[in-house]
Amino acid sequence: MFKEHKWKLISFGGGLLFTLLLYAGCGQKGNPTAPNPVSSQLKIVTLKQDESSSSNTTSVRICAAEGGEVELNGNRLEIPPGALPADTTITMICPNPDKAMVQLKPNRLVFLRSVLLTLSYAEAEDLDEEAQLSIYWQNPDNQEWEWMGGRDDKVKEEVTTQIGHFSRYALAESY
Repeated sequence: MFKEHKWKLISFGGGLLFTLLLYAGCGQKGNPTAPNPVSSQLKIVTLKQDESSSSNTTSVRICAAEGGEVELNGNRLEIPPGALPADTTITMICPNPDKAMVQLKPNRLVFLRSVLLTLSYAEAEDLDEEAQLSIYWQNPDNQEWEWMGGRDDKVKEEVTTQIGHFSRYALAESY
């Protein structure tokens, strides 16, 4: 009788292990529903060229205890109180005026708590209505774009996500 229960226990354990591996994706890394982060497959949202040539950089001194906001060309960074380790000058750069992309400095600044980054596509050109829009960050170690996701507000035409560090961020179509 002990052998029969032992066999049932082993059979149950094996089935459970198989099920767990199946749900875990057999070791697949990352979010299985996330688009592939490879930069060659990334289609960054193109923006209309404005003849008035808006500014491509802004800097704001943010008090660590109070937090603050940095805004440039419809893109916004919201820093809550206590997110910065010290008072810091934050710079937002639009490195390519015809792409929905920002560079945030100082480079590799890490926050004590998440901040909100919003990228606008109000001036988007030839946007595929079937595509979902997501925010990606460019890994400085390998130059690949990595998916972050975000909440797409179709009314305001902007995507917002939480970030924990500074880097280059882009708004791209993901299918």
